[in-house]
Amino acid sequence: MVAFGKEIISLREKLGDSWSQFAFMFLYPGWSILLHSITSTMIVCDQATTERLLAGHETRRDVQKLMRAKLMISEKNSDQQLLNTTEARVQEHLGQSQLSTLFFIVTDRCNLNCAYCFESLPQFSK
Repeated sequence: MVAFGKEIISLREKLGDSWSQFAFMFLYPGWSILLHSITSTMIVCDQATTERLLAGHETRRDVQKLMRAKLMISEKNSDQQLLNTTEARVQEHLGQSQLSTLFFIVTDRCNLNCAYCFESLPQFSK
């Protein structure tokens, strides 16, 4: 994958099952960012660390830090457990939320009938 001229690497695809399926590396010239796409944890790595990780030569300290960030996993079901926990928290939050007020902040020229804002429904279209 390439986005904005930077390479994005799935660490599980590149380095194997010890990495979370949600772990990605964004490569930049001379450094990288490791991102866990569920927890939004980010770790910035210098060039030496980036090269060491991509070569599969993590130090014990690297592994400890990556495990705490959930970028590396020790058990195959760790990702699924995290996903289940996150989903349960979202559902719990949604169940507790009640929308009581909704504000639309629109421009003076808005007719509330834009194709990109609203689905075209005959009963609401002019």
